[in-house]
Amino acid sequence: ETGILIAAVLAIVFLLLRGVVSAMSRRSVSTGSFISAAIVAGAYAMALLTFSLTSRDRTIELGQPKCFDDWCVTVTRADHDDTGAVVEVKVKSQARRAHMRPDHPRIEVLDLRGRVFTPLSADGPPLNKQLAPGEEFTASFQFKVAGDLLHPVVLVSEGGWLTRLIIGDENSFCHRKIVTPLE
Repeated sequence: ETGILIAAVLAIVFLLLRGVVSAMSRRSVSTGSFISAAIVAGAYAMALLTFSLTSRDRTIELGQPKCFDDWCVTVTRADHDDTGAVVEVKVKSQARRAHMRPDHPRIEVLDLRGRVFTPLSADGPPLNKQLAPGEEFTASFQFKVAGDLLHPVVLVSEGGWLTRLIIGDENSFCHRKIVTPLE
């Protein structure tokens, strides 16, 4: 997944540099390199959108882990009333040798109206705690939610802005999410 992004970026940079060098050497300016760079960027963008738009929403049950490489999160409790919600998670490293720290993890409650609720408070270590191989911890998050939630779900995600550009990553543009129902 990441390899395709790296290859596309390298190809675009190479083609742009080739076009700039050609223009600076006072030879006739050939737009071929610039057009080729635009074609590579456009093809990558089309592949990214195609994979994202054809992805499917997935619901995992309470107690089923959601893994990001060797960093796994299991929602062990997810319930709400008219004023708030409580979500408890177990975080575990399945790495064999390396210490792991997730890249920008977050937890949110979403509903079908498109509303997003972030935690007001948390009990336990932060989600981005570095874990030794096999280490795990639990944490609890409290949310203030609207009383008229429509099919609320918990979304745990991991990844910074760069994952928005990786084909097949759950964080990429328009990609469907893997969620756990909020009961």
